[in-house]
Amino acid sequence: MTIAIAADGTTAQFVDKQSGVDYCDHSRDASFASITKAGKSYAATAATYSDDVLDIRFGESGANVRIAVRVAPRYFTFEILAVGGPDVEELSFVNVPLIARDASMESFCACALALNIETDVTEIPGTSSTHLRATCAAWPGLHGAKAAIIGCPRSELRNVIKDVVTAHQSLPQTDRGGPWALDASDNRGSYLIDFPGSISETTVANWIATAKSIGAKQIDFHTGRTLRYGDLEPDLRLYPDGLTSVKNVVDALHAEGLSAGLHTYAFFVAKDSKWVSPVPSKHLAKSGTFTLAAPLTASAGRVDVKETTAEVSTLTGFQVRNSVTLQIDDELITFSGVTKTPPYAFTECKRGAHGTSPVDHKLGAQVHRLKECFGLFAPDGDTPMFDEVAARTADVYNQCGFDMIYLDALDGADLLGRLPRGPKYYSGKFVDALCRKLNRPAIVEMSSFDHHLWFSRSRLGAWDAPSKGYKRFIDRHYLDNKVSQQAYLPTNLGWWCVFDWSPKDRMRTFPDDMEYLMCKAIAGDHSLSWLMGFDPDTFENSYNARRLGALVKRYEELRLSNAVGPKVREELGVPGKEFTLESSADGDWRFRPVAYDVHKIRLADGVSEYWSVNNGFSEQPVKVRIEALMSLESFESGETLAAFDDESEFGEGEASAGVVSELEATEIPGKTFPTSGVFSAKNSNSHRHSAWAMVGKNFERPVDLRDRGFGLWIEGDGKGEVINFQWRAPLHVSHGVSEHYAVIDFTGWKYFEFVAPESESLLDYGWPYFYSDPDRDFDADRLRRFNPYASTFWVDYGKLDALKIWYNDLPQGEEVKCSFSPIKALRHSKRAIVNPVITVNGRQITFPVALESGCYLEFRSKGDCKVYDAEGVFLRDVVPQGEIPLLKSGTNKIACNCDSQEHSSLHAKVTIISQSDQVIGE
Repeated sequence: MTIAIAADGTTAQFVDKQSGVDYCDHSRDASFASITKAGKSYAATAATYSDDVLDIRFGESGANVRIAVRVAPRYFTFEILAVGGPDVEELSFVNVPLIARDASMESFCACALALNIETDVTEIPGTSSTHLRATCAAWPGLHGAKAAIIGCPRSELRNVIKDVVTAHQSLPQTDRGGPWALDASDNRGSYLIDFPGSISETTVANWIATAKSIGAKQIDFHTGRTLRYGDLEPDLRLYPDGLTSVKNVVDALHAEGLSAGLHTYAFFVAKDSKWVSPVPSKHLAKSGTFTLAAPLTASAGRVDVKETTAEVSTLTGFQVRNSVTLQIDDELITFSGVTKTPPYAFTECKRGAHGTSPVDHKLGAQVHRLKECFGLFAPDGDTPMFDEVAARTADVYNQCGFDMIYLDALDGADLLGRLPRGPKYYSGKFVDALCRKLNRPAIVEMSSFDHHLWFSRSRLGAWDAPSKGYKRFIDRHYLDNKVSQQAYLPTNLGWWCVFDWSPKDRMRTFPDDMEYLMCKAIAGDHSLSWLMGFDPDTFENSYNARRLGALVKRYEELRLSNAVGPKVREELGVPGKEFTLESSADGDWRFRPVAYDVHKIRLADGVSEYWSVNNGFSEQPVKVRIEALMSLESFESGETLAAFDDESEFGEGEASAGVVSELEATEIPGKTFPTSGVFSAKNSNSHRHSAWAMVGKNFERPVDLRDRGFGLWIEGDGKGEVINFQWRAPLHVSHGVSEHYAVIDFTGWKYFEFVAPESESLLDYGWPYFYSDPDRDFDADRLRRFNPYASTFWVDYGKLDALKIWYNDLPQGEEVKCSFSPIKALRHSKRAIVNPVITVNGRQITFPVALESGCYLEFRSKGDCKVYDAEGVFLRDVVPQGEIPLLKSGTNKIACNCDSQEHSSLHAKVTIISQSDQVIGE
């Protein structure tokens, strides 16, 4: 390749020598360098090149830069030798925008590499680069920043990156990460996480048996209980001989062909670690410093300070970057109150916190407020303690013989400050310090990802586990992993949890959910990681876990065998397409296309409404799953949560651009509820899917819906809009939202009950809290716009403090208007669906059984009709009554009813199952 820089400092050419194509996009800013000074940007105005040094000037800024240029066989390096002129805040010293590529350009690839942590390159190394750019800043330093620019045939790119990394000892040197990650077969293995923290010399045999039962190749020691966060001191109840006991467990895994992983919280340290108790380190990270305004005795419960405390908060939580811990000399003090007007003070103090000793402190002593996140403290990133934590992690890894490190909580690097570069710098600094101290190979993963972390990272894709919307979540994860594979990293389709039934917190994991996951894992050769549901205790006591574990093992063995060819894998990876793995008696495998059409129903007086199911296969006998959900007590028995008797009750209001809305309180003569809220909105926006309006009510006392749902009557206008009743807990308690949708495809009054939150339809609407720009994001593919966060969040139903009522999908140019009865909290009520009947195109089949809430029936044929309890344990066989209805090819009309009960409202999910008569594979 050739890089040409014009005398005016612009990038004149970036040419592939073999084809002669100039890949520089001259329609974009092509100044090869630029600076920022006093907040103003200055582009290069002049450039000269002599004796391998590039001199660039920046016009009226008065600044200049000298860059050493080295030409290697297949790459260039650029290193800052000097920056002339004061107050340069930021320097971009490589800038080559690339033209959009098409299939004809696939033979040539280019990418930029940052060669030290002082250099910032935004794009991840690999084949997907669109802009070759390297920058540096006054902090952490301009001098010595260095980057490489590679241009070569696509097939050679990974080897060229290896050459660059090997030649620069400033980068992590590993045989299992970065450009070498695809060469390490261990990186393909799936792993089981000891999330309960129970693996020990006593239990290791059970963990080994469980791992082998699901085809896992590694067991990940999740620290926190097994080993303490930060100093990794073993829990002596599990490991009586300390690290010797830990090593014995690791050795036992190795003897059975399994690898051992050390799952840490990166640089974070526990509040009882050696850096905190009994004498806290002076190098703990601090968010601010105050001055004692009066002498402090050892027993005083109030800390008076000279500086203002107006911005101090006492709110803490797992994800909250805030602390209520003070450090004065060698004592830690926690506080529960703050006086925010003079005289300033921290009040309700607990002295000698976290194992320190209460002592007297002199007037004028410094009062430091510590930093905290995830319930843990952190070291100052510029002190020896930061390196001490890395060194201790490496020492435990080396001494015990671990094979893998997962650096969880690395995404908390923003706690260490110095935005915007701080998080990247400190996370890269910690990982680099750790990797340099390892004396044995390491599979490295972490909860954050950027350019610097790529060089040590071994695989990518471990996301927080979903609790709802599984199949759409898997599709989005799979598509993201396909893109990530351009970075030459093996990919993981975890974390994953296996859940039993819960009324509202999470969706039960069915075999078809697991088969969907495993088919996509084979399609992309993605490993798996198992967080909950496959630990030995659960595995021993849960039939469902063992059933799903056996299924997982079949798929995993097939994936690792490399027996599935690219054509079949491509079919398995199609979003929305489902398959089941079949095996013949002689061991041949094949995949059969299947479909699971899920519909949630309410049985009023034992009868549901009709719905339609499309069978994409040939005509066949119907197969069905009926899942009995939690029911609710009657509307009349409930506690009113929103009365709509005062227009100020919902004091919060907001709407998207082009939407006006109003909530009015009105009386309704003749109804059992005397008042109603009338919510109207008009959309003049051209986008229906992102036209929204919201009104909100805040509660002075938390609402507890742990064992309650809610119900209300809605008078609809039939215009198809959606109403979302959304519950929220305070952000410091939980970051999730609980969504409940009502589609207004009816007119007149209709009764709604809500127990479990929305799942599959979460991302069908342009909610502003899921998308930064709903209009733009909703123009994307349905799967690409899926926000994975929507499936992973958890809500504390015991501490809800806000109810927001949202409109969305508002018809353009029309007014919508719906009326609401009071909203009432209704207690959960376990009820039985007795003798359910499924009607298909007018033909019925009856199942003589009583399905209590949480139980489900799965009917495959007259001889295969089984009932399972809430934990997936087989209860009994059922002999259905009547001829099996046929599911015709195309549209089918479905209904469900049951014996009428004293309680008039029951909830269920009905899944119509169909399959192809064709198979793919062997």
